[in-house]
Amino acid sequence: MIFNNCVKIIDCFIFYNEIEMLKYRLNILNEIVDYFIIVEATHTHTGKEKQLFYNNNKPLFEKYKEKIIHIIVEDFPKKYPDINIENNEQLQNENFHRNCISRGINRLKYKTKLQEEDIIIISDLDEIPNPNTLLKIKNNEIIVEIQSLEMDFYYYNLNTKLNEKWYSSKIISYKKFKELNVCCEYIRNPERYFNKSWEIIEKGGWHLSYFGDVNFIKNKLEVFAHQEYNNNEFNNYNKIEEKIKNSDDLFDRKKLMKKIQISDNYYLPPQYETYLTNFFEIVNSREMIFYSQCCEDKFLYENYFKNKRNGIYIELGALDGNLYSNTKFFEDYLDWTGILIEPNPNQFESLKINRPNNFLFNNLVSNEKDELRFRYFVNYHAAVSGVENTLSKENMDVYFESNNDFHRSLPQNTINMKPLTLTEIIKSTNISHIDLLSLDVEGHEYEVLQSWDFSIPIYLILIETLGQQPEKDELCRQYLINNGYRFDTKCSHNEIYILDKV
Repeated sequence: MIFNNCVKIIDCFIFYNEIEMLKYRLNILNEIVDYFIIVEATHTHTGKEKQLFYNNNKPLFEKYKEKIIHIIVEDFPKKYPDINIENNEQLQNENFHRNCISRGINRLKYKTKLQEEDIIIISDLDEIPNPNTLLKIKNNEIIVEIQSLEMDFYYYNLNTKLNEKWYSSKIISYKKFKELNVCCEYIRNPERYFNKSWEIIEKGGWHLSYFGDVNFIKNKLEVFAHQEYNNNEFNNYNKIEEKIKNSDDLFDRKKLMKKIQISDNYYLPPQYETYLTNFFEIVNSREMIFYSQCCEDKFLYENYFKNKRNGIYIELGALDGNLYSNTKFFEDYLDWTGILIEPNPNQFESLKINRPNNFLFNNLVSNEKDELRFRYFVNYHAAVSGVENTLSKENMDVYFESNNDFHRSLPQNTINMKPLTLTEIIKSTNISHIDLLSLDVEGHEYEVLQSWDFSIPIYLILIETLGQQPEKDELCRQYLINNGYRFDTKCSHNEIYILDKV
C-alpha cells in the first residue's frame, strides 16, 4: 500500500480476553496502522486476578510483533477483596485501565520519534476503525485534530443492528494530545468532563458489542465495570440466549434493534466472511442441500467454513460434480469455486455440464512419472474407480474382480493415463491459495500428496482413510505432519488436517 506522506497511525485500545476479535483487528488494520498499543491488566475491573491473555497467546500474533507495544497494568487502584462494588469503585479501575494508554504512548516515544501530525486512536478493542477512512486520514484527505469516529452499532452479531450510531472511539493528533495534556478517559468522554462533543468523522467504523457466545457474555457481565447488570435478571444463560435469538437488548433498555440480512447491508466490516464467520447468518430463500456421501460438506460448513463466502477448493475424485460431492454445496450457497479433477472420462463429461464455473481436469494426479492403469466403472460404482496398483484388495475383490453376478455385469474399463502432479495442476490456474482440499482417490492419496510441493497454502485437507490400507493411511498422516499440518478431527471415514500456521 502506497501512502502520500509519512504520517504514523497509532491504534490504542484496552484488552481483556477477546483473542478472536484481536486477531481480526490486527489483521484488517495491519497495512495502515504503524503501531498497536494493547493495554492489558492483571486484574478484572472488579478487582480479581486474571491471566494475561495476550502474553499466553503471543505465538498467534508473531507477524505483528514489531508493531505491538503491550502494556501490562498491575496497579489498579482497587483490588479484591478491598473493592466496594456498591460504591462503584470498579469504575475507577475501568478509567485507570484506559488512562494507561498514555503509558504506551510514552513508551513508543523511546522507540520512534512522534511527529505532531501523527495520529492516535483511543478506543476499546471491539470498536473497529474503518481502514478506508484511516487511509484517507493518512493521505491528508481528512484532517484530524480531535474527532469522534462515527460507527455503525451491532449487538451479538452482524444480523442485529441498532438504530443509532456509536461515537465513543476517538481519534486525535499527537499535537492536540500534547496540548490537552489530559488523561485518555477525558478525551473519550468530553461530554462528561468538558461539557462538549468533538466533531464527527463519518463512516468511522463498526462497534461490535458482545460478539461472543452466551458463556462469553456471561463472563463479561461478571467482570466488567457495570456490575449493576451482574445479577440473575440479566446474567442468566437462558435469558441471554433468548435475547440473542430475538435481537433484543441485553439490559431491557428501550434501544431499537433490528434484524438485518447480510445481503441488505452495504456497509459491513472488511473481511467479515473470513474473520467473523461465527457472527452472522445467511438466510437463503431455499433450503440448504448437502451432497456428500456421509455429510462431510455439512460438517465442514458447520465447523470450519460457516458463512465463509468466495472460498477456493480442490476436489480430487469429483465424479460428475453432484454425486457425493464435498464441494458443490459451497459453490451453490457460498459462491466458492476452484479445481475439480476427475480421470473417469464418462464422469468427466457430466462434470463439464454440472460444474462449468470451475477449473476442470480430466487427469490422474500422482507423483509417478510413467503411465498408470486406471480402472473404472462407467456409471454405477464409479466412486470406487482408481489406479490399479494402489486400489485396495477389498475393492478389487468386491467390485472389479467380483464373483457377484451383479458387479460383474456392470460396464467397466481400463485406460492408461500419464499423470500430472498436483503442483502442475494448481500452477496452471491463477489460484494463489486454497481453503479446502478434498482428497478421495481410492488408495492413491499418498502419491497425490507427494506430487504437491506445498508452495501454495492449503488451509484444510479432508482425506479419506477407510482403513483398508492402514500402512498407507499412516504414511499420509506422517507426510502431512512433517509438512506443517496438524490432525484436527475425524469426520466419518475421513480425517481432517489443518495448516498449523495460517
